[in-house]
Amino acid sequence: MDTSLALFYGFLIILIAFILFYLKRRIHQFFKEHRYPKLLVWIFFALSVLMIGTLVTYRTSHIPVSQFYGSPLLWTSYIFMGFIGPFFLVLVAFDLMRLGTRPIKSKIKINPDRREFLKKAAGIGIFAGPGILSASGPFGEELVPKVVEVVVQVKDLPQKLVGLTIAQVSDIHIGPLLRGDFLEKIVAEVNSLKADIITITGDLVDGRVSQLESELSSLSELKADLGVYFCSGNHELYWGYDSWLNFVENKGITVFRNDHKVISKDGEKFMIAGVHDHSIKRMIRSMESSPKKAVEGAE
Repeated sequence: MDTSLALFYGFLIILIAFILFYLKRRIHQFFKEHRYPKLLVWIFFALSVLMIGTLVTYRTSHIPVSQFYGSPLLWTSYIFMGFIGPFFLVLVAFDLMRLGTRPIKSKIKINPDRREFLKKAAGIGIFAGPGILSASGPFGEELVPKVVEVVVQVKDLPQKLVGLTIAQVSDIHIGPLLRGDFLEKIVAEVNSLKADIITITGDLVDGRVSQLESELSSLSELKADLGVYFCSGNHELYWGYDSWLNFVENKGITVFRNDHKVISKDGEKFMIAGVHDHSIKRMIRSMESSPKKAVEGAE
């Protein structure tokens, strides 16, 4: 396991340990006279172990993603991972609000029964809000990204290049949650735009080539008159950098590694360039992301 991933999992474990400790103290204040506090802490602990175990297993194995997809353990792990962040922020926000209103509370008399009711309602809300949000995430209606049209003004652009279109696709993250059928929909949508150029700007995958190659077969179906181009994101670094860049290249896509290509359209030339992900030097010390190198030798 590389250093960045080890740091990520280390941070995750520390964060979960802190939240568990925090939970143990705070839940008892919300549900003093009930048996729920210990049960909730144990459920949280079990889900934390499941999440970390599932992620590490997927990260360290070469098991094809098809064997993970649809697994209740996998979906539970990812839903729980989506729960942790909002839950932690809600807890912190709630306590900050309590601290901020403490001077006011000392001056206002509140019925003890009402106070207890509000405390329990707040406790339920702290769990229910992030829980509903994380559980509903995978079932959103928008299964294909929306097409957003952006007009880019370029000073002194030759008339023959006015109206040139570029379809940019980014952060598809094919992996244990999003599979080949999702990519097929994106490929069909992008091809329907009939753009002059197609660019894929990183984070195409969440897995190794050996785990995902069958899921990316439709990548070679991307077509554009002036070419299809790719530059890396940080997720390609996590899952075998050279292997993924070579894989994409074998699909007939031009891969930029701090370099460029001069393209001609109707007699007018222009350059398209791409660089390694900006975080590459932290993981591969012999490499860097260099816009300067990418344009060297351009006419």
